[in-house]
Amino acid sequence: MISVLFWNVAGILLLMVPGWLLRRRGILTEGATVALARLGVAAVYPCLMFATVSERYTLQSLAASWYLPAGVAGIMAVGWLLGRGASLILSFPDAAQRRAFHLQCTLNNYCFLPLPMVAQLFGPDAAAMLLFSSAGAELMVWTFGVGTLTGGRLSWDHARHLLSPPLLGLAAAIAVLILRDTGHLPGWTGPVPDGTAGKTLFATLKLLGQATIPLSMTVAGSCLAVLPLKELRNSRVWAASGMRLIVIPAVILAALACLPLPDLPRRVLCIVAVMPSAIATLSLTQVYGGDEHFTAGAVLLTHLGALVTAPALLAIALA
Repeated sequence: MISVLFWNVAGILLLMVPGWLLRRRGILTEGATVALARLGVAAVYPCLMFATVSERYTLQSLAASWYLPAGVAGIMAVGWLLGRGASLILSFPDAAQRRAFHLQCTLNNYCFLPLPMVAQLFGPDAAAMLLFSSAGAELMVWTFGVGTLTGGRLSWDHARHLLSPPLLGLAAAIAVLILRDTGHLPGWTGPVPDGTAGKTLFATLKLLGQATIPLSMTVAGSCLAVLPLKELRNSRVWAASGMRLIVIPAVILAALACLPLPDLPRRVLCIVAVMPSAIATLSLTQVYGGDEHFTAGAVLLTHLGALVTAPALLAIALA
């Protein structure tokens, strides 16, 4: 079991290699990386969200799966609580590094990295569950995540990010489910539209959405290529990585084992729980404050460490 999981995690991380090589060779610049990331968030990922949720769910099954976004929000809430406790115990040179440490404990990679792994291990239904669960993660990013860096100060400028394109894609899918399942959407009575034109448009959106995984992994590889290796000498970076990869996942996996969840959703949440720090924490730290170098070191180390810790923990949790 552990060898299968190891090669799955390794295969997903290998998807970052092209982006890493292109950035190191100067072919993929910082500006191009930002542009690709914006393309993914603004167009490609929302198409995947819309097509997958509308095709794989009914209104009833979506409502019955409320525990998926709640579960991912709970995963991050546990990280916030444990990170808060650890940040008060450990010593830091300044408040910026303390907040960066706390952020690494709070926010892990909740979609782009686990998505190909979930799809490969458990199939398209599990991928749809993961995409729906990301709504809870987005809520935590723009409340607890930003609040961690700003000392708890939140404003509408932060909350407006909840109207992001991916969540708008989810909202559009929910609107389709409501209209379709109540008989108020002519020409769309099943998982996909009935007419030829509708099927073609839906297939186009779905095809565009399928670019999410290679595009996001290319961006991730490009970002990792310029992270400073010298930060790996910081003992607090190792402490943050230990919290993110071992302590926090262990607590969450133990809790998930006790909760009365269906097997497949529990497995999806288990995979989210063992993921490394979110690469998005780099951008959050740059915008809202915190030690950027510390964040870069923790992101790099957790992605390297996850190659060992994720298969080991999942072998126990999914046995």
